[in-house]
Amino acid sequence: MSLSISLLVKPSRYLLLLPMVIFVFAFSSLIFVASYYFPSLIFFCFVVTVFVVAIFLFRSLICSSLQSFRMEIDVDGGVVIRELDVNFKVTNSKSAFLTSPITVWPQLIVLNIIEDNEKPRTILITLDAVGAEGFRQLKVVALFWARRMQHAESVNHLSDGNF
Repeated sequence: MSLSISLLVKPSRYLLLLPMVIFVFAFSSLIFVASYYFPSLIFFCFVVTVFVVAIFLFRSLICSSLQSFRMEIDVDGGVVIRELDVNFKVTNSKSAFLTSPITVWPQLIVLNIIEDNEKPRTILITLDAVGAEGFRQLKVVALFWARRMQHAESVNHLSDGNF
């Protein structure tokens, strides 16, 4: 069984709209509180909410053309990220390796990597960014590496004498 994987990761609509949803819920609660304590501020809060939602929607339309990238994870936990232009030609290539923690949820995978220049980076990959089959393959690889890293950390803690 080979645990190498190569995926084309496109920009996620979920991750572009998530800040807007959080903002709408936060300002809705603010408008509710303002309506009780400060009725004169309701209109101002409503206008600010509509303005910021319009900015988020505009940003999500523009950011739909964000850069896609091809991510390859090899058997040793090495990661190669190849940034692609709109014609899917490689514009930049970076190598890195997986670090813990790796988080796997039904709709989201959070990978922490450290690039060759020692710069840590977090990559959020949603189901809509890679498709169902690619997400399933990435989930298997991510769970394998998460368990492997968790086992290595527990062995290291025991060998230090910290029981």
